[in-house]
Amino acid sequence: MLLLRSGKVSSTGWLIETIRAVAAGLGAQVRVTPDGPRAASVSGILEGEHVGGRARILACPDGGGVLLIHLSPDASTAARLRKTVDGARCTEPGEEPSTWPAAPGRAPG
Repeated sequence: MLLLRSGKVSSTGWLIETIRAVAAGLGAQVRVTPDGPRAASVSGILEGEHVGGRARILACPDGGGVLLIHLSPDASTAARLRKTVDGARCTEPGEEPSTWPAAPGRAPG
């Protein structure tokens, strides 16, 4: 699972509280620990399954930001997702926005 949310970036404390709130909204019980100045490691139980992952806040030059959270039931997928999340960047001025494929089992649109 990869969650993205745009918003104002403030602090690691804000990040940890936001992750806990998102997890609670999903019905998950998680442990969140700082993992860098704007990142946190996440582990816990979601829908009866162990999940692990990471969250990161990405500050953009326009003053906005993005919260990225990835959770996975296995270590290899978590490592792959971490590489993707760690490579995330803000859209540059004048650059076309990203396009995303439809989620499996869902029609585009």
